[in-house]
Amino acid sequence: MYPFLVLCLAGSVPESVFENPTAWQPDEVDGVLTVEKRPIESSPLFEYRVTAVSEAPMQLLCDTVFEWGTKGEKGPTVVMKKLLKDGETERVVYSQLEPPLISRRDYTMTVRRLPAEASACRIRFKITNDEGPASTSSVVRMEKMWGGWTFEPASEGKTKLTYVLFADPGGSVPNFLVHGGQKKGAKDSVLIALDKGRAAVKGGK
Repeated sequence: MYPFLVLCLAGSVPESVFENPTAWQPDEVDGVLTVEKRPIESSPLFEYRVTAVSEAPMQLLCDTVFEWGTKGEKGPTVVMKKLLKDGETERVVYSQLEPPLISRRDYTMTVRRLPAEASACRIRFKITNDEGPASTSSVVRMEKMWGGWTFEPASEGKTKLTYVLFADPGGSVPNFLVHGGQKKGAKDSVLIALDKGRAAVKGGK
C-alpha cells in the first residue's frame, strides 16, 4: 500500500494500512454519492472512498452501521456470516461470499469502533484471518481487505458519512472485474447505510 508496507500478509492486515498518505483522486459522482480512489503500492487495485449525507444524527447512524456490519443480515453475496467475538467496541466476524462470476471466498474480519469523539464517530475493519477458522481447499481465502466508516455532524442535524474500502478477492480474477466489483460494493454499502439511517430515524419518531 505504501513504500514501507509489505502486502504479503500471513494472517492479519497491519494497522499501517490506515495511514496511507496518498492523495485521493476524483472518480465519479453518482446521485447522492461522491466516489474517489487512490492507488495502492504493489497492487493493481485501488482503494475507494465514498461520501454522502444522511438525515440520521451522527451517533444514531454510527451505532446503526456498527450493528448492521457485525450482526445484521448477510447481504446479496454473503452466504455465511458468523459472529466469533462479541464486544461493545470490537467484534470478529467470519464470512463466506459468492460474488458474481468467481468462486466462493472467505475471510475473518475484526470490526472496531474507535474511542468516542464529539466531532466524529469512527469504525474500522480489517481482515484478521488468524482470529477465525483455518483455510480449506474448497474456498479461496481473502487476505487483503480493510476500510472504515467516519461519521461527522452536518447541518440541520444530518450526518456526513465517509466509507473507505480496499478489497482484493485473491485467486486469478481479471483486474477489470475486481475494479468494478469493489467500487460497486463500496457504493452499495453506503446506500444500505443511508437506508438503515432513514429506518432508524423513522423508528425513533
